Amino acid sequence: MKEKINCVIVKEMFEKKRFNADDIRTVFVFLATQAMIHLGELKDPLSGKEEVDPLKAKVFINLLEVLKKKTVNNLTADEANFLNDLLKNLKEILQKKGGR
Repeated sequence: MKEKINCVIVKEMFEKKRFNADDIRTVFVFLATQAMIHLGELKDPLSGKEEVDPLKAKVFINLLEVLKKKTVNNLTADEANFLNDLLKNLKEILQKKGGR
């Protein structure tokens, strides 16, 4: 899997395969992975290609923003930091790829 995102926690989760249904970060990574596919940061598993579609990526970034708003005061500090870092990275990539 070709991964370019600069989020240390996400890299750790991918490398150690630390995905747990009881960990909200797994949901964040699921959505972020979809955004990364549409940002051309990961190959599309169906087509095998790296394609950039900022509008589709923005849908998944927006879903992460909604989760952030809906989980205020319900996340641990580590979970909140993880989500903030993830969103920051995704937005930076989106901006570089021509999204807003």
